[in-house]
Amino acid sequence: MASGTASGMAPYAYLAMYQVCYDHGCSESDILAVMDTAVADGVDVLSLSLGGGSAALYYDGITVGAFGAIQKGVFVSCSAGNGLWFIVH
Repeated sequence: MASGTASGMAPYAYLAMYQVCYDHGCSESDILAVMDTAVADGVDVLSLSLGGGSAALYYDGITVGAFGAIQKGVFVSCSAGNGLWFIVH
């Protein structure tokens, strides 16, 4: 939404940002869809500032999405929990 130039540690890096949370919260299906889209778009790194409570690995959508991204060679960085995130079922 903003235009201009940003520079930092990697001045030739390109950023792609995807929105997954809305007024009603963050659904796991939206999170997984955006992770898959980002991988298909050719990102090298996924940085997710999302998190919630603990769940078994096979029930945690972020873990499942991260596993798929890692298999495609994408580095995934996730927050260690974020109490503001919730899932809408």
